[in-house]
Amino acid sequence: MIRLATKDDIGRIAEILVFAKRMAYHHIFNDEKTSFNKITVLNTIEELKKDDLIDRIFVYETDEVIKAVAIYEIDGEWFHFKELYVDPCFQNNVVGSRLAFYVLNYAKEQDFKKVYAWVLELNAYARNCYEKFGAKFKGVKKEFDSTGQ
Repeated sequence: MIRLATKDDIGRIAEILVFAKRMAYHHIFNDEKTSFNKITVLNTIEELKKDDLIDRIFVYETDEVIKAVAIYEIDGEWFHFKELYVDPCFQNNVVGSRLAFYVLNYAKEQDFKKVYAWVLELNAYARNCYEKFGAKFKGVKKEFDSTGQ
C-alpha cells in the first residue's frame, strides 16, 4: 500500500533515509564525518519534524513494514520530486518503481504540468531509475552544497 506518511512513521522514515543515503552517497562524497556524524537517525528525525515535511512524504508499506519513502515539494506550478529512497533490504524488488509511478501519477492528478527532480551526476543508479520513469536530462546543472558534485 502507498499512503501519505504520518507522525507515527517518522522513526522508520529516518532509518530508511539514513541508511539508503549512506549506501547511495558515501562512495560519491567520501566524507565519513558527514556520512556517520551528520547523517544520523536522530538528526534526520529532527529534520522530518520541521516545516510540516511529514505532510509531503509518501511511504510504500507492505505487511506493516515501510519499505520506501518519497518526498516532494511544490514550488508554484512546479512539482519537485525531491527524494526517493528504498530501504537497502528491499531494493531491486519493484518497490521503488511502484512508489515513483504513484508519486508521478499524484502530480498528474493534481494537474501539475511541470515535474522535476535533481539527481547527482555520479549517481548512475538513480539517474537510470528516473529515466526509466520517463525523465529527461535537460542539461541544467548546479553544484550540491559546495561539494564539487
